[in-house]
Amino acid sequence: MVLISVHVTLTCAPENLTEFLDLIKQLGEKAAAEPHCLSLEVFTSQDTPGEVTLVETYNKDRKYLEEEQLAKPYFAEYFPKMGPLLVKEKQVGYYDVVPAFRWANQA
Repeated sequence: MVLISVHVTLTCAPENLTEFLDLIKQLGEKAAAEPHCLSLEVFTSQDTPGEVTLVETYNKDRKYLEEEQLAKPYFAEYFPKMGPLLVKEKQVGYYDVVPAFRWANQA
């Protein structure tokens, strides 16, 4: 099975973080409900105020993510709302999950 992890780092002005996270939550709930999304987590930086990183894991390949997942209608709804809040260009990294090195404990 293909497992790919997408790491997206977005930076907004610190004073807009609450509004930005609200948009991320709405978008994330829709993305996480997709059948190929295995997990979606959101992190805020301790070192850079306003920096948010999304870590998503899918059981589809990069082509699917770029051509089909990002074409979902809800992305077209939220990207225009989020874009004006960004103060830096987004950073996106695609990573292959190494199954032998996956551990998770329930906190």
